[in-house]
Amino acid sequence: MESQIKRVKVLLLDKKYPFVTVHALGAAIGHAIILATQVRERIHDHEVVLETDISTTTVHDDVVPSNEEQDIWTNSRKTPTIAIKISLRAK
Repeated sequence: MESQIKRVKVLLLDKKYPFVTVHALGAAIGHAIILATQVRERIHDHEVVLETDISTTTVHDDVVPSNEEQDIWTNSRKTPTIAIKISLRAK
């Protein structure tokens, strides 16, 4: 995660990107939230603004049975998603 935090800081502070958006779904949502809050805690000369958007999406899993006589089938399920827009505002 350290390299991701560093990358976001470089994009915002050095390369002057207006914002960076972190996307995650399912089990990765917690990591995205930690990443965004760590960026906020480590940038001291600007106010870090976090805007979040949460939703669900449908994902499709192709299931290959271990028994070769059975057919492959597809399972559809809903999974949560998050998008966190990280931007800077001068203090």
